[in-house]
Amino acid sequence: MNNSPQILKSNFWPDDIPVMKEHPLVNFVQAMRETKFGSRQWTVGYRENTNVANMSVDFDKLFPLPQRHLLARELLMFLLNNDTNTFVGERRLKRYKGDYAVIIVRCLYRLYLFMDSISIGSLRDLTQSHLNQFIDMKANSSGEVRQRERSHLATIYAAGESMTNDRLSFMPWEGVTGQKYVKRSLETKTKVIPPDVMGPLLIWAMKYVDHYSDDIIGAFYNQRLNSAGHRAIRENIKGIKGVMVKAMLSDRAAVIRDKIERAAVGDYHVVAESGLRWRELIEGLDIADEFRNLVAACYIVTAYLSGMRDSEVQAIRRGGLEIAVDSNSNVIRRYLESTQYKGSHVGGKLRTWVVVEPVERAIMAVLMLSYYNSKLGGKSFMFISPSMFEGDTVPVKSYINNNIASFIDHVNNYLEPRHRSPSHPPIPVERFGRITTRMFRKTIAWHIANQPFGIVAGMIQFGHLKAQMFEGYAGTASAGLLKDIEEQQALANAREVRAIFDDHLKGIKVAGPLSSEINTEMEKIGELASFEGKVVTDGREIDAMLRHRATSFYPRPVNDCFFNRDRAQCLPPVVRGKTDNAVPVTHTCKFDRCENSCWRLKHLPAIQARLEDLLKLATKNNTGPGQRAIVREESARLNRIVEEIKEAASGGH
Repeated sequence: MNNSPQILKSNFWPDDIPVMKEHPLVNFVQAMRETKFGSRQWTVGYRENTNVANMSVDFDKLFPLPQRHLLARELLMFLLNNDTNTFVGERRLKRYKGDYAVIIVRCLYRLYLFMDSISIGSLRDLTQSHLNQFIDMKANSSGEVRQRERSHLATIYAAGESMTNDRLSFMPWEGVTGQKYVKRSLETKTKVIPPDVMGPLLIWAMKYVDHYSDDIIGAFYNQRLNSAGHRAIRENIKGIKGVMVKAMLSDRAAVIRDKIERAAVGDYHVVAESGLRWRELIEGLDIADEFRNLVAACYIVTAYLSGMRDSEVQAIRRGGLEIAVDSNSNVIRRYLESTQYKGSHVGGKLRTWVVVEPVERAIMAVLMLSYYNSKLGGKSFMFISPSMFEGDTVPVKSYINNNIASFIDHVNNYLEPRHRSPSHPPIPVERFGRITTRMFRKTIAWHIANQPFGIVAGMIQFGHLKAQMFEGYAGTASAGLLKDIEEQQALANAREVRAIFDDHLKGIKVAGPLSSEINTEMEKIGELASFEGKVVTDGREIDAMLRHRATSFYPRPVNDCFFNRDRAQCLPPVVRGKTDNAVPVTHTCKFDRCENSCWRLKHLPAIQARLEDLLKLATKNNTGPGQRAIVREESARLNRIVEEIKEAASGGH
């Protein structure tokens, strides 16, 4: 007996029209090509290495009533193919990509469940009070989640013009979809991994890549080669050496068969500090566990040091790494090709990242594991995981977060206690919480942007790794990393301006040409914050008062610049006031006399270092009288600045 709901006819869409008619089908699957408006199950997106459930809707299962079945299909069709001239309040609707359109359809599904619970059968019968009840069901969710749900309901209302039998009869919340009810923070919900966690995590990930990978790969292939039905691998082992050499593995020249021989006798890497093998013999179920640990380690190194998104890392295929060398075979650049999905058409588009040498080593390690998959006719993804079936491997997909958690547990519970030493630190993740793939991109952006010369700060923070790994990030601009860096820079600037205010409350003022204006403004904000003796403890209100200053704030080692192009001494007079996008020019900065400049206690070390350099120059025998006069004048100027900073810090003007 067929229990499928009747397919009703739409007044707006014929049953045989392709649902992806407005989307270029690049890297498509046949299911997308065959999906028509009258289909009972739609596939509206495709990524080979992600869960197909995020890209498809089974209307028979979610919407068993014929009218709801039709309305849900009309909604999804509208989202995928609207003409982009539809507005929700002041927000212009875009043509949605498949995965996000599916999220809105699932919001409709939840709304219907709510309607059934209060015995309402039609969208037209809903009131604003009902929608408030619906949102209140998510009372335990974050404000941002509730705001998105409101936004989805407003979008469902906007799609009503394309619905045949039913629709919402009013604009939810009069078009104010959440901003009025939810205060949005400047900071995104994705957390930045703190240095005391990221440092040890990266140390252990690199140990796996550089020292432990050979033993894990050898144990993995030894198990597979000794299992029945793997002659294809056994017969092709000799070919691996040529593949690896072509892939620039000259620095890791051990062939897999050599790794197998070493693994069979437990000839593992020995840790110098403890004198022990890094672990006991890898056998049985431990092989699959260490396989996943190695993939997690390679993922951490690649995601963190490339700035790639999770979907982009998981889309890396064999052959995606290209190494450019000069005529002397010296490496010039390392290029990594993958698929960028965000901001791209269905199926994504190829992009190239400039990566650093540790990323190359991680890719080479995981390449050896993925080679096994290719010999069994598997897909060419690099980041894979052993499945529950012997001899099979699958893309890591969403499992990678669990793999990372298992990797950290393994380090903290087994490896760190085994080798206790400063070079084998624990990963203090308990205070921070669970680490997810989204955090790596946000964290590297934070380290680059959080201070002036942030790349240098990153090199210092992770001094146990080569400075090379902080080269080349401009190569990821097309993938949006610079946008993340700019966001983190804005947050860092906001924190710096807030620090100026907090110091002012303690009586520590700024000095310099702009000091009078800044100190006066901080005084006024302090008065407002403590109006009628009631101190404002909600930092967001104070931050809002300071925000206009943070947007023009440019910190430097010897001064802070609150940039105003009309009075900027670093800009030529012909430029001042004539361009809207002018920014400070660092190499022509006149920090001692520019009206945009002020100084704080934090600048004293850099200014005093300049003063010491001048004094050393004055004592050199080859310094002429004219040069000494310039040095004396410059020294006197810097000494005056030092005294002004000290006086302001003590509460003077």
